[in-house]
Amino acid sequence: MLQAKDIYDVLQSKVQAIREKNLPHEKWMVSEVNTMMQWYKQPEDGDMPSKKADKLARYHEIKGRGDPPMPQPIQITIAPLPPLVGSELEPIIPEEVDDPGKQDDDDAAKALLLFTMEV
Repeated sequence: MLQAKDIYDVLQSKVQAIREKNLPHEKWMVSEVNTMMQWYKQPEDGDMPSKKADKLARYHEIKGRGDPPMPQPIQITIAPLPPLVGSELEPIIPEEVDDPGKQDDDDAAKALLLFTMEV
């Protein structure tokens, strides 16, 4: 999907190409009149005419508005995420183990558990 800035850029390049032709307005093709009317059209404008003569008349009415401003990107602020459910709970640490060989494994598991609770 095209963004507003992309649509603006495409339309602006078409308008510039029409202006560079230096043709009188009456010699424009209908598609060129449509492009120029779209460039100056504002949301409160009514429906655009369907006949070329009427389109040119409308173009002469709206051409004095000046070029439309370039669309600005939308700034979105994302609030921080709430804490995870249960993150405020105390970690469950198993009681001392009688087997001294398992003590090292249990210490590593405790450290890992504490680390993950902090993150």
